[in-house]
Amino acid sequence: MDLPLKTDLEITAEELMPRSPRVAEPEPPALIELRAIHMELKKIDHAMNVLIPRVRAAAKALTDDVADVRMRDILAQTANHFRITELSIMSQRRDREVVRVRQIAMYLCKVLTPRSFADIGLFFRDRDHSTVMHAIDSVEALKTTDSMVANAIAAISAKIKDNHNV
Repeated sequence: MDLPLKTDLEITAEELMPRSPRVAEPEPPALIELRAIHMELKKIDHAMNVLIPRVRAAAKALTDDVADVRMRDILAQTANHFRITELSIMSQRRDREVVRVRQIAMYLCKVLTPRSFADIGLFFRDRDHSTVMHAIDSVEALKTTDSMVANAIAAISAKIKDNHNV
């Protein structure tokens, strides 16, 4: 098989260039520095993505301990004030007396602790957050119309604050 020979006119400039590996131009120092800074920022961003959740979890654990103690204290003080057992407050009973005391305890938990409606509901034997919201709304309305409820809340709050030096 004969290969066609190229005439001088058919030889291109590219074919005449010496075949050597291409050498890249050196990058400017500013670009090298920017790339280094970018890599450092990526490392910092990764560290923050790891550290922030850990710090938040540790802080939540600390506040949970304080809040849990206070919710237990609120439950105990409320039960003591109304001369009812803590088990009755935590029970599923729906008679008016127990429900009112439970609502007051939930109200005090929301007012005196940083806990959410859901956290308070879980503390009171897995009740829904909407139940806690209803309890708080009910107690706030009762406080304005029933002086016995307002006085009870003030007395229980004072005892709890005295015990915790708040």
